Amino acid sequence: MADRATDRSDPNRRLRLPETNAEVFAEIVPQWVAVAPGAVLMVVTDPPDPPADLTRHVAGRDRVSPTSTVIDSLRFRVQLADRLKV
Repeated sequence: MADRATDRSDPNRRLRLPETNAEVFAEIVPQWVAVAPGAVLMVVTDPPDPPADLTRHVAGRDRVSPTSTVIDSLRFRVQLADRLKV
């Protein structure tokens, strides 16, 4: 499944990524929590909220921070700056 999820020639690849990502998160998040139980987990994904919700569930706690619209805002700022030549 992972090969199909990352195959850029497959127009449906993004539809396959949530399942693949969920498997990865379910495997690694408990390891992070075991090693650093007091850490805040930052989830940097696009889209941001479903993986962050999954991380909260798997980690069993609320100390999870998604990037939310930060990535989109940064992309917009870069494009705007390029257009305005600043």
